[in-house]
Amino acid sequence: MEEKNNIGFLRSGSPGVNSNPFNLDSTRLGGTFTFNENKTTKNSALVRSDFGEVILSKDYNWTTGNLGDGNSFLQAGKKLVL
Repeated sequence: MEEKNNIGFLRSGSPGVNSNPFNLDSTRLGGTFTFNENKTTKNSALVRSDFGEVILSKDYNWTTGNLGDGNSFLQAGKKLVL
């Protein structure tokens, strides 16, 4: 089965609501932080922010060398910072 248009972590919200940078670290992500890196995952993102800043401060190791067709590791909508 093909997986399309999925988001692993999405930060969305409204101005004034928890607008501080959001830190994705070992405390929030735990020991396992992976992306289903197979040929059936397409047009997807591991981390996407549509609101505010997201900081990734955890190690991530690729298992296959690529993310697949149309996939992104970090993605920002509008005028955001990752």
